Amino acid sequence: MREFFLSNPYWGLCLTLGSFWFGCWLYKKSGRAVLQPILVSTLLVVFFLLFLHVPYAEYKAQNMLLSFTLPVTAVVLALPLYRHLDFLKKNLLPLVLATLIGTVASLAMLIFLCRLMGVDRELLISMLPRSSTAAIAINLSETIGGVGSLTMAMVVIAGNLGAIFGPQFLRLCRIRDERAIGLALGTMSHAAGTARAFEESQEAGTMSSLAMVLGGVFTALLCPLIVLYLL
Repeated sequence: MREFFLSNPYWGLCLTLGSFWFGCWLYKKSGRAVLQPILVSTLLVVFFLLFLHVPYAEYKAQNMLLSFTLPVTAVVLALPLYRHLDFLKKNLLPLVLATLIGTVASLAMLIFLCRLMGVDRELLISMLPRSSTAAIAINLSETIGGVGSLTMAMVVIAGNLGAIFGPQFLRLCRIRDERAIGLALGTMSHAAGTARAFEESQEAGTMSSLAMVLGGVFTALLCPLIVLYLL
């Protein structure tokens, strides 16, 4: 089996897509928030590579097509803005301010905690874009001096934590406004949080999709400045 994997240049790509499809199917079938498709597919891929002793470098090479197309998908982020353009025009100021404050607070807390624990500078830089979607985060991380693969891991963790625990945590804090829930999930947990927000309500999902886009823009603007002047 290991030899077949190494000899077939498309097996890694099939493994990635198949694992994600299974994760989506399991999530829809079970209806449990803890079984997020990205989390399930990641665990499946890791288990498979460890079980067959397949080097990560080989698996990464077989997924170059996905790696190449990922940055291009950032263009798709314009779609939520276009779909909800009228809503955006009516609520532009509160939406922008809320997303900006959330992004700044998230980055400030991360820097404070990392400094407190003596985290390495390169690791800290790699963690900065964690709350933006992968299409933005990986390229941004590598541009400002971080490690793209580490950033990707942080993006997955942030997305899954927000999707699994976000709505419950916000309600525990007595935040029940659907718009506020959507803003928080979109700003902190990007696409995974947005998908979870749409399960809460259409209004929460709309706010989350807009916050995801604006949060990604603010993160891309702020992170280089933070690295240049604060780190």
